[in-house]
Amino acid sequence: MHFDIYSRLGHTETELFANMFQMKLRQIIEHTLNFAHLSNVDDIHHTGKSQLTKDSFIPYFEFHNQPESRVTMFILPPGGGGAESYFNNIVRHLPHFRLVVFNNKYQHSRTPSTFEELATFYISHIKQVQPQGPYNLLDWSFGGVLCLGISLQLISAAEKIANLIIIDSYFNVRMSSSDIGLPHDKNIIDKINYFYSPTQLSLKQLSSAHNIVLFKASKLNDTYRSDDQLRLYDYYMKLEFNNLDALIDRQSIQLRHMEDDTHFS
Repeated sequence: MHFDIYSRLGHTETELFANMFQMKLRQIIEHTLNFAHLSNVDDIHHTGKSQLTKDSFIPYFEFHNQPESRVTMFILPPGGGGAESYFNNIVRHLPHFRLVVFNNKYQHSRTPSTFEELATFYISHIKQVQPQGPYNLLDWSFGGVLCLGISLQLISAAEKIANLIIIDSYFNVRMSSSDIGLPHDKNIIDKINYFYSPTQLSLKQLSSAHNIVLFKASKLNDTYRSDDQLRLYDYYMKLEFNNLDALIDRQSIQLRHMEDDTHFS
């Protein structure tokens, strides 16, 4: 099935639409396959719409799962999308890795409702694919905070993180909101970000990870839902480490600037 999309929207909005369109097509395919495996019409009535909706969440997709793909990379979703966010970019450019690209459980159902609970959910699937470390984690935006939570839980369980690669995630949202004069705006991005506050002990352990890399956008976002959110984006753009260095010693972080890119490029 092939589609060409012609749009009067901007590049960022068009790409978001295309990715969501692709995701919905995949959901339709999965939904249809569910019906195909039911034995008769009575089974459909007994299963019910709510059950089909519940089961329609696909935790992850695997790519390049071949003998030469010896290194497994787990890729976590951004806040406004799922695995489809990476199909036309990162997946294409990492052919020599075994890629496990996760969908967004929080966006799908708004549960679990904390990063700690979400991390536990994703680790259960990570362990099914790779029972032991060291682990390679890659993420963008919301996924970076999620990967931080996943890394802390893995390290607490005596596992090792080989690479934690973060693409322009926003850390310490509560502190950042306060710094711009909005200390009580829990929904300036999403309240799950506002309430995330890992312990200093676990963060100290994370500094021992083999490789922590932060890719930082160099241009201000051109997509935002309010003036207050734009103020927050402007605040993060002016920070050197997106407030990750308020959690982890900046000496442990390798910084890579994405020239000519915004957060949503």
